[in-house]
Amino acid sequence: DNRRFNFGGLDRQLIGDALTFLETCDNLQYIRSLDSYTSCKECVNSYLSKYSEEVSTELRSCWIRATAGTSDDTYKNVQAMADRLQELAELKGRPSDITKARTILDKWRPIIQKHIGELDNDLLKFKATQDTESAKRLSTAKCFTPLDMVSQLNITQKYDAIYHRYLDLDATGVIDTVKIALEHIEKRNYDSLALCLEDDLMRDINERAFRNIKMRLENSVTELMTSAKNKVALLSRNQLPKESCKAINEDMHKIIIVGTKFKDLTKPYLDKSFVTLLEDCINDVNDKVSKKMAYYIAEINKLLTRNLIVQCQQKMDNIKDICDAWTTDNFITPSSDVIRSIEDLDKKMEEIEKNILEDFKRRDIESYYCDPPKTLLENLIQANSSGSCIAEIKAHIITVFKTKIREYEESAPETRRDLLMNIEHALITLPDQEKQRLAAELARAKEGIESKEKGAQEKITAAFGTGDAEALKKLSEEFTKGSLSHLKNQVRSNTIEEVNKLKTKIYAAIAVDDFKTAVPYIVSIIDYNSHMGDTLTEIPPMCQEIRKRVVDALEITRTKLLEGTKIMDVSAFKSAFDNVLYIIDQAYSNNTLRDFLNLQDAPFTTLFDKTKQFFRDNNTKFNESLKTPNIIQVREAMDVARRWEPFLEGLKQQKYNTRIGFTPDLLESYTQKVNLLITELEKIKDDV
Repeated sequence: DNRRFNFGGLDRQLIGDALTFLETCDNLQYIRSLDSYTSCKECVNSYLSKYSEEVSTELRSCWIRATAGTSDDTYKNVQAMADRLQELAELKGRPSDITKARTILDKWRPIIQKHIGELDNDLLKFKATQDTESAKRLSTAKCFTPLDMVSQLNITQKYDAIYHRYLDLDATGVIDTVKIALEHIEKRNYDSLALCLEDDLMRDINERAFRNIKMRLENSVTELMTSAKNKVALLSRNQLPKESCKAINEDMHKIIIVGTKFKDLTKPYLDKSFVTLLEDCINDVNDKVSKKMAYYIAEINKLLTRNLIVQCQQKMDNIKDICDAWTTDNFITPSSDVIRSIEDLDKKMEEIEKNILEDFKRRDIESYYCDPPKTLLENLIQANSSGSCIAEIKAHIITVFKTKIREYEESAPETRRDLLMNIEHALITLPDQEKQRLAAELARAKEGIESKEKGAQEKITAAFGTGDAEALKKLSEEFTKGSLSHLKNQVRSNTIEEVNKLKTKIYAAIAVDDFKTAVPYIVSIIDYNSHMGDTLTEIPPMCQEIRKRVVDALEITRTKLLEGTKIMDVSAFKSAFDNVLYIIDQAYSNNTLRDFLNLQDAPFTTLFDKTKQFFRDNNTKFNESLKTPNIIQVREAMDVARRWEPFLEGLKQQKYNTRIGFTPDLLESYTQKVNLLITELEKIKDDV
């Protein structure tokens, strides 16, 4: 549907960008599947196809009019053809996208070459006859010269070559003044030409000389207009070279001289139609220059959004210099929109410094690597920015980095690594002075963290070395958050490991009735449970298990001791009994241990009473047998006393024997019984 498209003039750079974009998208699977991509590609391909058809039709029409019309019509149509053919030549993209358009160039190449050959033959014939038709054909050759400038046509013979070959065809026999005029035309010295043509000697020149001057003047100016338009066309969106703009200005200066000074000459060296052509050229150049400047200003605006103020300032200075030169000479007049846009840029440039500062303050250091503050500050210095803005940016950098370093110092290890990476990457982007200062602060922060962690590790080691559960609890609370939070898990795991070690030692001790060895470990377990049980849920169940094992072992030992006087070895009984006495004594002096073991007096009172009764019965047996006397029973009682002598001696040395009720008569030793026996035997001897 042609109504969807504008074929008035193809923006080669825009269509090239579109084709490049589509080519890139073709390589991306997730984009190729989008409906919007398919629609866009179809639209571009449809445009190129219909554009090729439209251009083919236009070229045919222009060619017919150019070969059949007057000089003015010929030039206009040839120029239109040249513009279209140049568009085709400059199309960029994949061959599959632009093949149809490029085919048009191949079609017109032989047509143009044939026409050049025909002109060459005609001029060669007319050279001998010297008739007026020669001048017309020479003019035709000059009008077709714009086609010589179309790239990629690769024409072996050019219109301009034919024109210059037969240029002197109609210049013989003229007066010197005419020759001078022709020299001015050749050099494009139009000011001098205007004065020359008003000379009295030129007023009476014949028709042939007049026609020759007129033809060469029109050809020269036509070539100049083509040159000016081509120079404007070569200006890119983001580049306005001063030299190119100066050359355009000079061309326009000469074109305006012709348009103003040659209209009122005595002889009509310029037709009204050609004057109109000049005016159209001036308007066209002004319009295209304004568009190029608008593109250039748009590029500046893009740079402004990225805060690239050095490039902005350079381009601003460039476009101002160009605009000032053009408006001063008044040969090229940029549009009012362009002038207003430049004024708007001035206002934006005034605000950009403030915006840069505000934008920079909103940025986090993670963005510094992609858009380095060092580059920004260098740009501000190059752009002659105010010192206050630079100072504020540097102060903000220091503040932000100090905050980040403090955050790094106080953070947990799992987040500290990422923070450190961000800080170190951002440091690379800073100016040398700020980088050195903040790098030193970061180094001190690292040392501080290492020192703090080393000190904490020493505290942990000391607390576990002494079994100080209270100190471990304080450390665990201290490590709840902040830079040492990871040590809380270490305290936790080490505490559980320590409790397991204590449990193993307790079980090993009670397995051999060694409650003396087990008691300190049990007390430590109770201490860990008291201080760490609330936060370490693994400890209370372990304590319950240990309590049950200890109580069960104690009960087994107590039960064994109840009959131990009859069946146990004295040394084994003594060891087990001493251990039971020790844990009971410790429980009575340590309520926490007593509550933990939940000891009851009755079972142990029974054990102690039965043990005391054993020794009481043996003493009664000894005393009564001694009185009878019953030597056999005395001997039996004496044997028991002798075997249990170590146990009783041990009880005498125990500080807690009175707590269990072992009175002195029960602690009577074997030696005492021997002495009593000797005394009784002496009595018997005396009686006898």
